[in-house]
Amino acid sequence: MGKIPSRGSDQFVLRFPPGMRDQIRDIAEKSGRSMNAEIIARLSESLAIDVHIDEGIKDPEAAFASMKPILEVVSREIAQRYEDRFALMEETIDRLRQNISDGRMTVADAVTAENSIDAFKKRRQSSKKED
Repeated sequence: MGKIPSRGSDQFVLRFPPGMRDQIRDIAEKSGRSMNAEIIARLSESLAIDVHIDEGIKDPEAAFASMKPILEVVSREIAQRYEDRFALMEETIDRLRQNISDGRMTVADAVTAENSIDAFKKRRQSSKKED
């Protein structure tokens, strides 16, 4: 186990903007850390990212190689979310068709639903263009 900093460690007084102390306290509680440990962990992560960026500038191929596993995980998660959404949309369309054929939904209701689906698709396409 790593050495726990003592009261004899370097100290630095911080002035937080309004509300930040409470925010850090809440985050620290959720992660099971003291406020000090949470601040140190966050600063350490930030400094590690800076080092990683500096190394990436010096050796972009090595930086990409080290980031590749993370990118693969993120890509799989995003792909799974979209697959789940498309599956849900297909199920909804199938239910609409079944309701029409069973007479539980009129053609006018189906047209309204179809217009809603088209509007959804248009919003998705425009948001993709913005990304």
